[in-house]
Amino acid sequence: MDPYRAALQRAHLELMTERLHHSPVVRALARGELGILDRDISQALTSAGLDRATRFHLEDARQQITRALDPKFPPPAPKPRPEVPSFPLRLDTGFGPGL
Repeated sequence: MDPYRAALQRAHLELMTERLHHSPVVRALARGELGILDRDISQALTSAGLDRATRFHLEDARQQITRALDPKFPPPAPKPRPEVPSFPLRLDTGFGPGL
């Protein structure tokens, strides 16, 4: 499996997992999406031509889905948002101090 595709799939899985902790409507949609994804992965794992790395990636994704949907596991901690630097701007030039 292409590493970029695997990374995109992991990001999608993380996004759906985070959505499980939103409003009831969003949670229902995320649960449905994860269920469909789990079914699709299960079907893909039956393919005979999977290479080892792809098989491991898909098995890991199924474990993540199972864990995300299991209520006995706590939700993941929210990721910290990157800080946006603030700059004091001078109104007369629109640039920083002394410029």
